[in-house]
Amino acid sequence: MGERAVFPGSFRPFHNEHLEKVREILETYPSQSLTIVVSDKCLSPKRYNFICGKDALEIVLLTLKAEKLDEVVSVRLIDLDPNSSLEKLGSALIGNENVKRVFTGSEGTIKTIQLLRDRGLWNGELVQLNNSGIHAEQIRQLMLEDNPSWKEYVHSSVTNYLENVKQNFLGGLKS
Repeated sequence: MGERAVFPGSFRPFHNEHLEKVREILETYPSQSLTIVVSDKCLSPKRYNFICGKDALEIVLLTLKAEKLDEVVSVRLIDLDPNSSLEKLGSALIGNENVKRVFTGSEGTIKTIQLLRDRGLWNGELVQLNNSGIHAEQIRQLMLEDNPSWKEYVHSSVTNYLENVKQNFLGGLKS
């Protein structure tokens, strides 16, 4: 098995900047396989945090399919709790010695990977991604405010899916 890399995150939702980062990773490291790891830390939806793991993964899968990025694997990681032991987090994110790189812009993931390295549990490369653009929570806020500009930030193949997720969430609040 060749070298692997992981790009972990909550991806609520996976948006165009995430997609651009995936393309950059594939162009920069063409000989390695890439796995997008979608954490499911949103086990009970809350206002402004209503896109959870199952839906987040589906949005990633729909986007990758629409862009014909079939070589990218996406998995949902249930029980990625920041309070878990460091070994459990490391095992969940990295899995085995074939993972040579972790790509992230998340401060929490950066700290976790640095701790894993400090304790000798992983010796791969941590590639810190720039988070200078739109953030997922801003997109969710625009959605809840019924501001149609949120659609500019996500792939066109997922806008209907995201609308349904929002409506289901809002419907659940009313009942």
